[in-house]
Amino acid sequence: MASLHKKWLLLCLFSSMAQAEPAPLRIGVSDTDAAPIAVLSEDGNALTGGLARDLGALLADEMGMKPQFALLARRRVEPSIETGKVDIICNAQCQPGLVRQFRPPQLEP
Repeated sequence: MASLHKKWLLLCLFSSMAQAEPAPLRIGVSDTDAAPIAVLSEDGNALTGGLARDLGALLADEMGMKPQFALLARRRVEPSIETGKVDIICNAQCQPGLVRQFRPPQLEP
């Protein structure tokens, strides 16, 4: 009887893992970026194509995540990543000094 309960528990665990949605990778894109970086819908409220969308989708896929794009006003791009609203930004109009500010840590050889 205990063996049956263990098998049932394992079956439930694996089935719930298989049905779990991948975590979103929240990608911020400036709404002022133009093609080919960002291609917006006619109403300007959605990212429909461009390099930012392609690279974001590839990165999310590589990480086993689902891309979730957020169009941001130009002045809200950096604050959005600093406050955690987005995980990464794909921005063609980077402010001077921002790259130095977010330099990744050096890995030990």
